[in-house]
Amino acid sequence: MAGTLAPLLPRTSQGENWEPLNLTSELQRRLHVLEVAEHDPELQADLRERCRRDVVYFLDNFGWTYDPRHPDSAERRLPLVLYPFQARTLRGMAWCLANAIRSVTLKSRDMGATWIAVGFDVHGFLFETGYKAAFGSRKEDYLDRSGDPDCIFWKIRFMLDNVPGWLLPMGYTSAHMRVSNPANGSAITGEAGRNIGRGGRNRRYTVDESAFIEDPGSVDRALSENTNCRNDTSTPNGPAGPFAELAQRPDAHEWVDVETAERERPTLVKFTLHWTEHPEKDQAWYERKKIALGDPVIVAQELDIDFAASVDGIAIPAAWVNPSVGIPLYLEEKGAICIGLDVAEFGSDKSALVIREGANIPWGEEWQGHELTYTAQRAIGWANMCESRLAEHHHLWIFVDAVGVGAGVASIIAEHIKTAKKTRWKLVRVNAGATTQDPRCARLKDSLWWKLRDYFLEDGKPKGWHRPAISERIPRPVARKLASELSTLRYTFDVARRVVVESKESLKKRGIKSPNLGDALALTFYQDKQKAPEPPKTRPWEGVEHDARFAA
Repeated sequence: MAGTLAPLLPRTSQGENWEPLNLTSELQRRLHVLEVAEHDPELQADLRERCRRDVVYFLDNFGWTYDPRHPDSAERRLPLVLYPFQARTLRGMAWCLANAIRSVTLKSRDMGATWIAVGFDVHGFLFETGYKAAFGSRKEDYLDRSGDPDCIFWKIRFMLDNVPGWLLPMGYTSAHMRVSNPANGSAITGEAGRNIGRGGRNRRYTVDESAFIEDPGSVDRALSENTNCRNDTSTPNGPAGPFAELAQRPDAHEWVDVETAERERPTLVKFTLHWTEHPEKDQAWYERKKIALGDPVIVAQELDIDFAASVDGIAIPAAWVNPSVGIPLYLEEKGAICIGLDVAEFGSDKSALVIREGANIPWGEEWQGHELTYTAQRAIGWANMCESRLAEHHHLWIFVDAVGVGAGVASIIAEHIKTAKKTRWKLVRVNAGATTQDPRCARLKDSLWWKLRDYFLEDGKPKGWHRPAISERIPRPVARKLASELSTLRYTFDVARRVVVESKESLKKRGIKSPNLGDALALTFYQDKQKAPEPPKTRPWEGVEHDARFAA
């Protein structure tokens, strides 16, 4: 028996010592497997057991793929010979399934991520009694459309139709977005859009292109009781949103091997299928693809797995903002001090406060669950501290989002200014939804965010321009959250070619929370008070590192 099985050993038994595929030799090897096993029930049983125990063995010997790009139709059907990174990912998927662990897969284009996900579930479908798996996608046509090789269920059927007949279950049936194995009670189903997670419980659930799902909050709620082993697979779609947050969570364990996972016992596993892992892709290939794709946004999204640069139409690109995080304050700065206060409605939203003085952003914070008096007193406390740093001829500007509950906070601050005789304080009530005199923009909010964009834009700035400093004194999580929020909002143009910045309703549909810190900073641009009428006689932020309120 050992001699008979010798030609059947999978190529991945070589481990990382991968060698380029000789297609002719591999086809001959597979033909030999079929010829030897065709009339040998004992060998069939042995091979079936080996396949059952190891998904990598199964796919390396009996998996097939399809590449429609090949000019010769006869050569589009190809043996699925796994690359080392694919075999490693499959073993990680098996570990996650056995231990009921959630996972997230980040992928470059053309890394076979969908084929290995399909192969994994086809293996369970064939060899595990009662195996129930599902794929979710934002559109039904991405899951199943007649004759379309890009669809997930086309791939599932293709793989099933190409396994030997003695591996295929008796009575295997196929319908729209469903394949069933009556021999062992297994099934693979599909769900699209708002129906994701609503079709019954599953052993394993894959959300395809998860970063592009509409209403991801609803999907999360539906899937919370659907499966104990969820995988979200996607290319990036911007620096914010549930998929980006999941993939960048501090506890996301980059998959290495089973031994490491058993030792560290992660609760979230991350598979990164970056093009540099592919043994047949090098820098020359990358440079050719960059030229072919053309658009740097597509390159960032499809090849580089770059969350920060993977969305077109971002009002303030992350590449402009990220270098500002952690910069020391400019002690010679001569701008007026502005406080922006974004007041939350009741519920899960947060109030946020940001202080800006010219290029300096010395402080930012947010809080939740307090009454309006607390919010007003917090702003007043910071205003008192900032007043002590004012130079002569300066005013302290307090910009409050005065729509809704913010009006009550503004009234409390106004009463304090009156009773405490704060003659140097200037309170400005802001209605971000109002019209604007800025000819570039449709509404006041659009104008504020567009001024904020100009604030971070380096091109065209005069000599001596300072990059905005999101101070190293701001607690790191808050500073990173502010930077992320600034790089979240997209923009479009209305029929009059005026800028329209993305609304909170649109953000919510993308599963992104309101950018409270970003809005608070934007409020400080309501009036252009960056320059004082006369140069200050002191350096307002000198010694700030000794102020306990700026301690990280």
